[in-house]
Amino acid sequence: MTKTKKGPRKGRRKTKAEREQAERERWREFAQHNRESWLDAFVQQVRPLFVEAGFPLPKTLHVSVGFPSRNALRGGGKTTIGQCWSGQVSEDGNPHLFVSPLVSGAFHCGEIMVHELAHSAVGTECGHRGPFRRCALAVGLEGKMTSTVAGEELKQRLNDVAELLGPYPHPALNAVKTPRKGSRLRLLECACHPPRKIRLSRKVEEQGDVICGVCREAFAMLLEGDELLALLRALEPGTPVMVRDDRDAGLEGRKGEWRVALFQRMGRTRAVVRLGTPDEDGAFTWGAEKRVHAHMVRVVKVGAGQAR
Repeated sequence: MTKTKKGPRKGRRKTKAEREQAERERWREFAQHNRESWLDAFVQQVRPLFVEAGFPLPKTLHVSVGFPSRNALRGGGKTTIGQCWSGQVSEDGNPHLFVSPLVSGAFHCGEIMVHELAHSAVGTECGHRGPFRRCALAVGLEGKMTSTVAGEELKQRLNDVAELLGPYPHPALNAVKTPRKGSRLRLLECACHPPRKIRLSRKVEEQGDVICGVCREAFAMLLEGDELLALLRALEPGTPVMVRDDRDAGLEGRKGEWRVALFQRMGRTRAVVRLGTPDEDGAFTWGAEKRVHAHMVRVVKVGAGQAR
């Protein structure tokens, strides 16, 4: 009797615990490939959460890391850290979800993703109202709807997912908004009440006065604060200036109205001037000396032409 050759002996079947461990290892290996893989794996892990809540997610979702369309950087007030784009603006008709590159940490990223997934489940057209609010509360988000946080039950679920997938493989980008530079053009005002304002470059201003068509005075550079004190200390007695009382400095007349004055001298913080009153011929009658708070007045360009 011829004996048949036996094949290789089959190994024992894995236990349920071993199969579950192997599955967890596969998920972690996939998730740690790159940050987009982690986000894809996260979506698959929380899909049952949205089904249980009655708000199933679209079958296909594009998830990635990227800056939102506005308020992207810190340093300018409110910062947007996630965004969902409707499938209506996508070439293949499926929603796109983005997490800001400023974000790191598996739990924080998970909170943001659940918020954006809620947008994809109900549609972005409802904003943070109605259907979105119901979906967000159903999946365990709470707080202000524009900046939700995870409730206690959702926290536990997110921690479990983070433990399964491992660390979010993305180092946060520490980018801040660069302050906008002010205009290089110089701000000039006329003697109108309230004053009319224009901006000119220094070169254009030095070419000659620009006259206001209403008050017939030249537009001039406005000085205040330490710049004003430095100017007044450098003036010769008897220099005509134009001053305006903005904060009860002690000038006569209406607040905000320009007055022509003769500069007499400068103390530590008060200027001594003689206010001029024009007569019918356009000449000035100069009053008695008056002490005014220099920090509370504004002065424009000095010169005889200002006191005609």
